[in-house]
Amino acid sequence: MFANRAATLLALPPEPFETMVDRPLVRLMRPLMARRLRARPRQPEPLPRPNDGPGAAAVATLDGSPAAGVLRAALDAAWASEVLPRRTKTLALAVVARALGCARSEGESVLALERVARALGCARSEGESVLALERDGFGARDVEEILATLGSTRLDARETRIVPFARETVRYHRPVPIQRRMREVAEGLEPAEVLEAVGVVALANTVCRLGLLVDLS
Repeated sequence: MFANRAATLLALPPEPFETMVDRPLVRLMRPLMARRLRARPRQPEPLPRPNDGPGAAAVATLDGSPAAGVLRAALDAAWASEVLPRRTKTLALAVVARALGCARSEGESVLALERVARALGCARSEGESVLALERDGFGARDVEEILATLGSTRLDARETRIVPFARETVRYHRPVPIQRRMREVAEGLEPAEVLEAVGVVALANTVCRLGLLVDLS
């Protein structure tokens, strides 16, 4: 799911990869590659610890698989990045979760946003702790408004583009329209911001679909 969304949104041409298998050298090496790639017995890998960041429930569904550690590391790295604000990424995750009906991922996102708001509500000045207005944080009502309407006066310029776009990445029938929308969203953004936005919505789609397995179990 991650590779599908990332490759589609960035309009990466599939031909170089699809035609690679027909090259003479690859055909010659195919038996050796098949032998190397053949599944081997391996011990289940423990769930990564800690597993308390975004998508924790989805990561837990992969317990015993090496994919759990890969997904946990990808999520932690994405949310630790400072290219886009944490709240922007968390909102994108919440929007995808709402669209897919993944209550668990949506709940994790809302809790994360409330933690961001609380963190922004406390400042230190000259050795004294003072409470500050939640200038940049979101409360529960703000989050519900955004999830219901995909818009709010509380969103910044980037979020006004990324939040509704995250919803559009959940389901689409043809790649061309969503790629056209990707170009519209990317206009005026830095390349690093575009790549992070694509990575986050791709991760969100992956996490929420795994989260559905948790909700159904």
